[in-house]
Amino acid sequence: MAGLFAVSMKSKDEAEFLDILFWGTFYLQHINEEYCGMAAFSDKNGLKIRSHRGLIGPSSKEDRRGLEGRVDISHCGHTREPLLVDDHLGLIVLSFSGNLQNLSRLSNELKRD
Repeated sequence: MAGLFAVSMKSKDEAEFLDILFWGTFYLQHINEEYCGMAAFSDKNGLKIRSHRGLIGPSSKEDRRGLEGRVDISHCGHTREPLLVDDHLGLIVLSFSGNLQNLSRLSNELKRD
């Protein structure tokens, strides 16, 4: 099982944003402790991503710097996420928890469209 967390806020206080991001993910880690990751977007720096093996506290203490922004997703689970994908539409960050029963159909539709 995985935990997902998202933040979108207007505050100009970067420290407040990073604290909410960190603690929101931290509180989900009882679900799974194998991997943790965070991704943030800012107009200035674009998309930034950090992911680690293990708990978010010890793994990301120093690495939170540089994740400025006001929109975020984070993940803790069995796989190293969030993922940064460079698509023809631009950079996309995604995280997923679950099973896709219709993966081949969805893939074909996306390729066709």
